[in-house]
Amino acid sequence: MKYCHVKFNAQDDESLARLTSFFELLKKEKGSSKGPDEMKLSEFLSESEKRHFWNPSNEELKEWQNFWAETAVEVRLSPKMPFPPWDLESMYEAFWNGDYDLISITKENGCHHLNFHPHDYPYGGTESMVVLVSCFGHSVLGIEDGTGFSEYVDKKIKWAPGMKYPYVPPIEENKK
Repeated sequence: MKYCHVKFNAQDDESLARLTSFFELLKKEKGSSKGPDEMKLSEFLSESEKRHFWNPSNEELKEWQNFWAETAVEVRLSPKMPFPPWDLESMYEAFWNGDYDLISITKENGCHHLNFHPHDYPYGGTESMVVLVSCFGHSVLGIEDGTGFSEYVDKKIKWAPGMKYPYVPPIEENKK
């Protein structure tokens, strides 16, 4: 049986082993009848892996909130809106609420796959899986999300402290 998956190139054997161990722990916690233990998961992660996630200072959070509030609603609700990186708790929440089973991490034709099985559609998406793979230093190549495989292209605009607000997206030129 072929599963839906996030396809990636591993950075190295050590980081692949860490991702695989974390994935197995995450899978166990997701399936736990007691509810997930986020503290246990967070303790597993190294400081460099945790730095992949947004952990704003009070000032940075206030700046983000001002940026959000001062940006026009039509921009906020569009793909042109910049967003900060994922925070660790949001990634966990996306996994807990995702309507899918985490299956395995496998190797196929020189690439690795984070395999999952959706129960239904919509099931919550693959962004949390992409963030998980990336935080261990791996490069996401593509996603089979149940609708067919597509190459992964990060089209999200990243917010960073110091961005001007109210945010006005650049005007796209018409291509002939």
